[in-house]
Amino acid sequence: TDVSAVEGTIKSIIEKYGRIDACVYSAIDTLIRKKIIELDALAFKAPFDVAVFGAHTVLKSVAPIMQKQKKGRIVGITTAAIEPNSTSSRMGAYIPAKYALRGLLREYAKELAPFDITVNAVAPGFVATALNNDLPQQMVELVREKNPMKKVVSPEDVANVVAFLCSDGASSLTGLSIPVTYGETMNL
Repeated sequence: TDVSAVEGTIKSIIEKYGRIDACVYSAIDTLIRKKIIELDALAFKAPFDVAVFGAHTVLKSVAPIMQKQKKGRIVGITTAAIEPNSTSSRMGAYIPAKYALRGLLREYAKELAPFDITVNAVAPGFVATALNNDLPQQMVELVREKNPMKKVVSPEDVANVVAFLCSDGASSLTGLSIPVTYGETMNL
């Protein structure tokens, strides 16, 4: 959310490496597990500052570099909780902010496509990371049991899909949201 820090970081990357081939945006504020109606304006706004305005700050800094290169890969991490058949709830402003991030990524995908820059979203299901440390282990087991493949998504599962989207093998894919859920959400 610090524009000058983002611009300084991008500048230092260009000075050191001369280019930026891929940008992965994976940031979110603390997950507040309340009903949206229980949130005051500040609590509602916080996830948008990081997920949407922060993403725009980063992508706006990276896009001109990739346009000049006439090639690039951008991946934003959203969530499977915004997929149409998800039953996730009580995540306050997290879900609306991730919807907004998905819309932002779609606009960047449209605008950057003529420059051979792909923009996609990766939408993980429940991942046992620090974001979910507040949940009891029983909840993790319940998620595993409810999952059609009886698995919980790992950070490596998400990273593998991101790595593919950043590869030349994914050059024909842009404007997509790919759920990483072990079948928890299906769109076939």
